[in-house]
Amino acid sequence: MEEQIASYRSIDYPEHWGLWCMTLIARNHRQPVTAPIEKRLWTEVDRWPTNDQIAFPVVIRESQYRPAEIEGDFWNNKWFSHNMQFSASDHER
Repeated sequence: MEEQIASYRSIDYPEHWGLWCMTLIARNHRQPVTAPIEKRLWTEVDRWPTNDQIAFPVVIRESQYRPAEIEGDFWNNKWFSHNMQFSASDHER
């Protein structure tokens, strides 16, 4: 991760520009802005496979597009609900 961060610092990416929860990404593939952003994001994910959450803000900033954010947070919002059921074996994986 340090190498990835150093790479972004070398292109003058601002330290606290943004960080999104990457558990869910909803996108409209009919919008022309979507395909180039997604292609660029996958280039970064291919380069830094374990850190898509760090790559996403860099790609978004490069595209000059600011995504909408879900009101609330991942666990508490009006758009979807969760019914998480865990067993002991889920935590052993």
